[in-house]
Amino acid sequence: MIDEELLKEFIIESGEHLADLEFNLNKLIDEPANPETLNQVFRAIHSIKGSADYLGLAKTGGFLHSLEGILEKLRSGDMKLTTDVLNSLFLGMDTVKYLLNDISKGEGEEQTDIVDAQAS
Repeated sequence: MIDEELLKEFIIESGEHLADLEFNLNKLIDEPANPETLNQVFRAIHSIKGSADYLGLAKTGGFLHSLEGILEKLRSGDMKLTTDVLNSLFLGMDTVKYLLNDISKGEGEEQTDIVDAQAS
């Protein structure tokens, strides 16, 4: 069982990271080659992932790990930031919001179907 206080703190901090993430993803629309903005996106994802892993939220941590992998490829130059990739990152952000919403309501992270959340 996850400590309720730690979980509340996780939800609050994750919300702050998601706000930063959304801001920086929107900046990437106009500045796709800005490495600092890309690093800010990575840090937001990495921070939420680390906390999710610490709390044992495997589904959330695993999903964020996949987003982190995409960001690593973008940062290293192995992948280009196309409109499709940017759209995938926005959908990923929405999925994380769904996961966090379920967790905050006490429904557990398993309520969110990641495939369905990305399709909506």
